[in-house]
Amino acid sequence: MIRIEKEYEEITSLVRSLGTRVVLYQQYISELLNVYSHDFTTIDILKETGPITAGELAQRVGLTTGSVTSLVDRLEKRGYVTRERHPRDRRKVIIVPHYEEKTEVQNVFSNLNENMLSLSAQYTEKELLIIKRFLNEATSVIENQIIRSHSEGDKK
Repeated sequence: MIRIEKEYEEITSLVRSLGTRVVLYQQYISELLNVYSHDFTTIDILKETGPITAGELAQRVGLTTGSVTSLVDRLEKRGYVTRERHPRDRRKVIIVPHYEEKTEVQNVFSNLNENMLSLSAQYTEKELLIIKRFLNEATSVIENQIIRSHSEGDKK
């Protein structure tokens, strides 16, 4: 039993270590693309969600709607997003990501993408399913922590 708990602790430590490396890599990419780190994080969130309203984006990144407006202004100026009318509610505006289409983004990620594809090729299909399941569930755990911390911050 103690051995398995040690394995759990090691996995937790490895996930934290991976998270740290991801943050450092995102900071590096932000510098290469000449955008703020938080702006880059927002771009990645939009990649995951697809088009969403500014209010939904503010909730996901933990900013006020006013701060998100400034952030979207910066990203729109760089061509990473556009604002479009909501298809079902013309009063709302949605933020539509376009950064994956940009050549400079494709260039800065090409090496990482190649290396991740090579790494993935080392695993069987069954192993990849387990890895994907773990990563999805770990992402959900972290997302829930973020949501909880934002709601606890609202109470203060």
